[in-house]
Amino acid sequence: MPSERNLELARGIALNWAKNMTIAANGGPLESLKSMFADVCYIVLQNSEGQEVEFTLGDAVDCTMTWDQFTESAFADLESQNYDCTTSSCLGVLGNRMILETGRLNKDGELYMVATSLLEFDEDGKVMGFESFNPIDIDGAIEAVTNKTF
Repeated sequence: MPSERNLELARGIALNWAKNMTIAANGGPLESLKSMFADVCYIVLQNSEGQEVEFTLGDAVDCTMTWDQFTESAFADLESQNYDCTTSSCLGVLGNRMILETGRLNKDGELYMVATSLLEFDEDGKVMGFESFNPIDIDGAIEAVTNKTF
């Protein structure tokens, strides 16, 4: 059974994920979303064909992709999808790992993407790892990191 502290941290991540992603993806400040992550975050995503790509995200010198590079490519994909908002919920916690379910709704109120991901967080609740089990429809960001086109 996870500690009360880890349950609290996981609930906070799930609660803030939807709010902060929605704000940033709609052109608002990125700081609240960035503040949820460790300086370097290990990411595994799938493209629409199910191929995995691994990279590190952050503004540290040794990261594969900076936040500006990620948001430029990923948020362009969301705009083309008529993105409106993100939903998120915590499905389970084991130690400092959580299962996060996220969804995206378009401006017509239709749920068009659901993903289940494993997140690892540190003692301050900063996300250190993010692995998605579903294609998350941001192929522009995946292509940019794969081809190093940023």
